[in-house]
Amino acid sequence: MENFAELTEKIFRQTYGFPSENLTGEELDKVRAAVIELRNSYASNVCKPLYQREEIRKAYMFSYYPYYVQPVYEIISNVLRTEWGECMLEYWGERAIGFDSEDLGAVCPIELTYIAGGPCPELYGTVKALKDIGLDNDIYAQIYDIEEGWRDLQNITLDLCKDCYGKNISLTFSSEYNALDSSKQELEHGYGILFIQNYLSHVVDTEKFMRSFESLLNSNRFGEVIILDLNYNATRNIFERICDKDFLSKHRLYTILKHTPDDGDPIQAIHEQPSRGIQKIFNSELDIITYPKKYTKYYYLAFGKLYKPTFGFRVDSRREELK
Repeated sequence: MENFAELTEKIFRQTYGFPSENLTGEELDKVRAAVIELRNSYASNVCKPLYQREEIRKAYMFSYYPYYVQPVYEIISNVLRTEWGECMLEYWGERAIGFDSEDLGAVCPIELTYIAGGPCPELYGTVKALKDIGLDNDIYAQIYDIEEGWRDLQNITLDLCKDCYGKNISLTFSSEYNALDSSKQELEHGYGILFIQNYLSHVVDTEKFMRSFESLLNSNRFGEVIILDLNYNATRNIFERICDKDFLSKHRLYTILKHTPDDGDPIQAIHEQPSRGIQKIFNSELDIITYPKKYTKYYYLAFGKLYKPTFGFRVDSRREELK
């Protein structure tokens, strides 16, 4: 992974338009107040985000965004080392004969869909992992989030991905988002991976979520689903429901990798210090809530349908059982 201080500073500059060391006086106080308010919104048992406000979204970019790149990078890297990952790599490396009549012989693109993606640091972590594993396919990323204001900040993610990956990456965004319903749309390209990240911690109605989630699974739109979330009550409850053997059997799901509440305490990602300019925003003399994040505690679950694509046919046609 890249130097953490450099990453936080790069994101700050792209978000605010100037280096963090130039932040002083009243402007510094406003940015710090936004960080404190954002942190407080996460302090209850259910997250109560304030993303409709621009100053909160900007504060998120340097105080949270960089910290969510590493967990996804590690999860994707580990998934690609499994038997299932080998199937995915084989598929992505194949010539997708008949994938599209005008694209005969083209390498199959990688389709990534993010539910409640926000500015989507997880996309950057995914792209870095794909790059390090040696892939160079085109990438089609779809991000769904109810907050339209994230659209501009997603361009920061797209720039980071292009600088890292060096290949064609296209990004589409939709704010027509109601729970998981919008993800029922047909995938237009490739073997789809669905990401649901930092969403369960915002769920108030668990039963409504489960109904939407089951509908999504029954739609057969995705080959693999990766759920990543923080250590909240709703997260633990929903993971318990999803990991139930009867639920997995009902939807013919194959667990690839996981670290859920049944596996013990959450994973703890240790973080380095941000850039010096950003450190002054986190003035520890005021309140402990303004310390830079030292770690992120999270759970994750990666599972796939009990099939793998049959090479030489479109993704949504023939399947064969995963042996």
